[in-house]
Amino acid sequence: MVFYLARKDVAGFEICANKVNKMLYSNNKVLEDLLEGFLHIATSDGIHDTLENQFIETVAKIFKISHNKLNVLKSRYLPNEIIDLFMVLGANPNWDISVIKKK
Repeated sequence: MVFYLARKDVAGFEICANKVNKMLYSNNKVLEDLLEGFLHIATSDGIHDTLENQFIETVAKIFKISHNKLNVLKSRYLPNEIIDLFMVLGANPNWDISVIKKK
């Protein structure tokens, strides 16, 4: 519904995304899955344009999905998206490998 509204009228999707966030704010995993679904739809034609990226970024902000998590999700669908593996693990590259393995 949110993605459909965005295609129809850019102004309307933010209101709908806020409503979805209010309904599901306590279940961050569902919001992440929903955003990942939007990414899948946005990239299904093989093109990820500026408007689609703006939509994804805006919805991620409304859903309070961190920039790091958003980058991880994008890396699954955008082959040119550079991902920092330490970021994925929530680790610092300066940490000892034994500490990183425990994460």
